[in-house]
Amino acid sequence: MTTRTRTRRRAERGATIVEFALVLPLLMALVIGIVTIGSALNDKQSLTHAAREGSRYGARLPTDQLFAEGTWASNVQDITVERSGGDLDLDSGSTVCVSLVQGSPATTFSGPFPATSYSTKSDGTPCDPSETYATTEIDDGLRVQVVVTHPVVIQAIFFSHPVEVASSATMQSEFSS
Repeated sequence: MTTRTRTRRRAERGATIVEFALVLPLLMALVIGIVTIGSALNDKQSLTHAAREGSRYGARLPTDQLFAEGTWASNVQDITVERSGGDLDLDSGSTVCVSLVQGSPATTFSGPFPATSYSTKSDGTPCDPSETYATTEIDDGLRVQVVVTHPVVIQAIFFSHPVEVASSATMQSEFSS
């Protein structure tokens, strides 16, 4: 091999290192972004599971039952947080709204206890008042609404973006009004 060929190969190796150094930050940003988006989707799936479990529990929980601690809504809220697998933490920005609603548009159920017993919102309103439910002879329209939200930060090397992951579930109550 000649000296000229060796010099050219050394120069090409140097160009390859420079190209790699330029592409590496973009590649790392892409990989980190994919991982954090995957984590956010996993959180969304966990919240959906927790909301479904909470609404299912609330649908089976008698509305006229006396509770040793809390109200009907707070007990359903506690089960929803428990079933989230640690993803929901009410002290760190996550929210869990639970309400027992009836009618169309939805209004908070008022039963044997004060209406605030059937909603975790401070004003006693439904979690999603825009939902409508048709009532029939078989279905009196009594529903359990569970809406959960959880803050997540999507990160890459160059930026981060806060996102609120939310999920909701509605289940027909097994107990009539």
